[in-house]
Amino acid sequence: MLKVLTSHKGRTKRLAISEAVHSKTLAWIDADAPTAAELAQLSKLFGISTGDLDDIMDPQERSRVEDDKTYKLIILRSAFKRGHEIGTTPVGIIVTRNNILTIHKKRIAAIHELHNNHEILHHGVQYFVFHLIDKMMSNYFKMVEKIDGEIDDVEAKVFEHGGKSTAMHIFRLKKTLTFFQRSLLANRETMSQLIKMNVLHLTNKDLINFEDILHDISQLIDMTNTHKEILTGALEIHASTISNQMNDIIKKLTVLASFVLIPTMIASIYGMNFGQPVTGTSVWNMPELSWAYGYPFALGTMLISCVLLFTWFKRKKWL
Repeated sequence: MLKVLTSHKGRTKRLAISEAVHSKTLAWIDADAPTAAELAQLSKLFGISTGDLDDIMDPQERSRVEDDKTYKLIILRSAFKRGHEIGTTPVGIIVTRNNILTIHKKRIAAIHELHNNHEILHHGVQYFVFHLIDKMMSNYFKMVEKIDGEIDDVEAKVFEHGGKSTAMHIFRLKKTLTFFQRSLLANRETMSQLIKMNVLHLTNKDLINFEDILHDISQLIDMTNTHKEILTGALEIHASTISNQMNDIIKKLTVLASFVLIPTMIASIYGMNFGQPVTGTSVWNMPELSWAYGYPFALGTMLISCVLLFTWFKRKKWL
């Protein structure tokens, strides 16, 4: 979808895409998830390379800045959230003589906010680009702060009940932060080139604004690094908790097996039934088999063995 806005005599108005080409004042063309036909139209009307447009629409495209003869191309990766999906996507900013084009495949909250803040068109190209990039970085801050809150929840769950869902949550957060970090590192490099090359003819005031963005990106990179380290620690604690739980289970199974093992052994010995009339009289036969109290004696031996085991396990704090 293409949306065209222009600044004229301190006011903002909508234009047709064909009118924007010949506009004498600054016009903003926002291409939100453009179709192939719309991309072809932009290429034809504004003389933009189809290769550059294809790069912008490539989900894996890296941030960069280029100074073409007829336009300036800036590609930055912006954070986006769509339902439960969180990631980064390329946003192309193309600056021509009197036009600014923003092209993106996903819905970008920062750009959507600018639709309701038309006044920034009145301040020229440099301010518009600064404001747009600043909004994009602010969106990163919002998402990283949200992840920070999720990390607090994860840490609490790790100590309470470290289940499979907790581990999956940690891995999902680490994956998101990794994508953010890669995109931010590329964005920082691109912003440095943008300032160094000065393709937008920035004034000293503009340079200060863009350097502030560079500082914000560095801060975001530090935050993602810190959060990843915290999650790594939480994952190690989670693994340790699972290991301790397994040890507790093994201890309990060992205790149960011990309570069954000794009585079973005693019953097995007496179950051999050596004695008259099968083998006749022998000094090696078990005298208890002929004893009137042999059966209670066997049961008592089993009971005493269980009591002794219980006392021993209690002292070892296995029970």
